[in-house]
Amino acid sequence: MSTRICLFALTVSAACLAAGCASSQYREQVRDEAADRVGLVNAQLTYDQAKRAFTVGNFDEALESINAAIDRHDERPDFHILKGRIHLESDRLEPALDAFLAALEHDEEAAEAHYYAGIVFQRWSENDQAHRHYMAAHELQTDKVHYLLAAAESKVALKQYAAARELVEQRLQRFEYNASLRHLLAQIALLEGNTERAAELYAEARRLNPDDLMLLEELAHARFDAGQYARAYDAVRELRQVADDDDMSPSWLHLEARCLVQLDRPAEARNLYMELARRKENDPTVWIELGTLAWQLGDFRRVAQSSVRIKSLAPNRYEGYLLKALNEQHRENHEEAIEQFRQATRRTDSDPIPFMLLGRALEQAGKIDEAFDAYADALEIDPQMPEARDRIARLAEQGQVTIGQGPVVE
Repeated sequence: MSTRICLFALTVSAACLAAGCASSQYREQVRDEAADRVGLVNAQLTYDQAKRAFTVGNFDEALESINAAIDRHDERPDFHILKGRIHLESDRLEPALDAFLAALEHDEEAAEAHYYAGIVFQRWSENDQAHRHYMAAHELQTDKVHYLLAAAESKVALKQYAAARELVEQRLQRFEYNASLRHLLAQIALLEGNTERAAELYAEARRLNPDDLMLLEELAHARFDAGQYARAYDAVRELRQVADDDDMSPSWLHLEARCLVQLDRPAEARNLYMELARRKENDPTVWIELGTLAWQLGDFRRVAQSSVRIKSLAPNRYEGYLLKALNEQHRENHEEAIEQFRQATRRTDSDPIPFMLLGRALEQAGKIDEAFDAYADALEIDPQMPEARDRIARLAEQGQVTIGQGPVVE
């Protein structure tokens, strides 16, 4: 009996001891879980503080707070993403990428981390890596249009225009009312040389976003490039309606002048070019176009003015010398005109016009062999130039020159 009592006492004591240990472990577990909850709450509060500081541009304070939050709770990918964004906004790209990759270690499906990692690689011009991350972000969150845009734009950066176009077109129906996607497709169409399609897409984007003046300006340029001069002019006039004359962008004025030239309204175009020359007095392109138009109108005072400005602003361009030659020719200073034409030809090897005009001037001066050489130079630049071929053939038929090793006239 006494033995059974002793065994029972020992059993009870062991059970009580075990129960006490279990109770102690439970209490320790509860304390640890409570501490974790408190730590997470504190980390979240510190994260919120970092986010507020980041929003107002206080990056140093934001970085200090987010580091404290990560120290308390390292497993949250959004904490690392915010840290990466702080570094990114401060142009510290390497630590930014480290933070985004840390976020992906905790959650490989963190679309936002992929997106911002793509931005870092894009800034480094590592467009293949950028595209990989952008596509991962898009595939994880297909409803985020800016992820799709970034993925397509990275393909454009790789000059894979067809792939970029297909990527957007396959998903366009999902974003039926998004102007940005059509805008990007329009830009791709321009890069592919499809100006008419670009104009159509710009018009679609414009209908979806009628308040975007930059989009309207791009539409005007696209229509001009597509040869739709009247419609381009209408778009520019619409731009004019939202701006006073003094506030009108010179680029709008320039496009309007070019449209008027193409619409055979040269006198109106000249007035705009004169205003444009006042606003952009150091732009040689404006003076070249003004001088060319003035020559067509017989306004040799402005031809002379333009030639002086072009030679001063861009002495290595041929157009200033060409306009000077035309003005001297008008004044019947033929030898000086020939010299200025020669100066023009020395400054270009891609435009046959200076060579043709030199050839004409030389032919009129009776310098037939030199004229033939000038026409041959023009034909070498543009083998399909009818006037050069005709003049060479005419001089050969008249027996005024002997064709040696020059261009073959069929």
